[in-house]
Amino acid sequence: MFLIGADPEKKKASVRDSYKVDPEKKKASVRDSYNADIKSKQFAKRQRYQEDVEENRAAKRQRYQEDVEENRAAKRQRYQEDVEENRAAKRQRYQEDVEENRAAKRQRYQEDVEENRAAKRQRYQEDVEENSAASI
Repeated sequence: MFLIGADPEKKKASVRDSYKVDPEKKKASVRDSYNADIKSKQFAKRQRYQEDVEENRAAKRQRYQEDVEENRAAKRQRYQEDVEENRAAKRQRYQEDVEENRAAKRQRYQEDVEENRAAKRQRYQEDVEENSAASI
């Protein structure tokens, strides 16, 4: 029993035709497959490039950060050395000033002592001369 209007030969042909591949479709399919493969490779290439770019940027940032830290440490070290050098120079100047002041004080004291001795000798000599004159 067949359905009305259904030709068994057409039915067989349509089933057979469904398994056939149209040469244009096959070419298109191969072309599409080739294009998809190229696109896939291009995508992978772009992806690797992007990953390399990001990796390089991260490495640059890391090196920059290390350089910044290194420079800061070097600045701190130089600053600390300068501070210590300045302190040592101040101590040296202070010590020199103290010694200079002590020497000046000793000098003034010595001059005062000699002046006082000379004045005492002078007064003593005057007193002796006065007493000699008074006793004569």
